[in-house]
Amino acid sequence: MARSNGYYNYKHQADICHAYQILKKGGLKDENIIVCMHDDIAHNPENPRRGVIINKPKGHDWR
Repeated sequence: MARSNGYYNYKHQADICHAYQILKKGGLKDENIIVCMHDDIAHNPENPRRGVIINKPKGHDWR
C-alpha cells in the first residue's frame, strides 16, 4: 500500500509497482495480490519519462 499521492511522492508508488512485479515473478497470482496506490505518476506532466514508472535511475518500467 502506498498512501502517498502526487509526483513529489513518486518513490512510494514506484516501490509498490516494483514489489508487485517481484510477487508476480515469484509465482503469486493476481487474485492473491492486493495493491493500493494512487495512479497519478506515470502520465504526470512532471514525469520526464511519460507512461513509465521506475524506482531507480535507469531502472526498468515497473508499471
